[in-house]
Amino acid sequence: MPFGLGASLMLYGILRWPMAPIREVAGRYVDKAGKPFTEEVYHQFLVWQFSVFASFIILFASILVVGWVIGFPFGSSKFVRKGKIPSDRK
Repeated sequence: MPFGLGASLMLYGILRWPMAPIREVAGRYVDKAGKPFTEEVYHQFLVWQFSVFASFIILFASILVVGWVIGFPFGSSKFVRKGKIPSDRK
């Protein structure tokens, strides 16, 4: 789910603001091409930008959690090879 969330947010931003980032220049809000935007659209862009950042943090955190949960049972001594030769095989 986090991957789908991040991908959909990125697609939305690419379609909505193809010439991002929007920045404030001399009291106006413009994109890279110089197209003017209202303050409301600028704040929508900032919310989208924060959402993309947060979704990637959630994605990486979920990867770490899933990796820990999947790796946890295999970390026990029953599954880990110690690299020692048993005493009867010397």
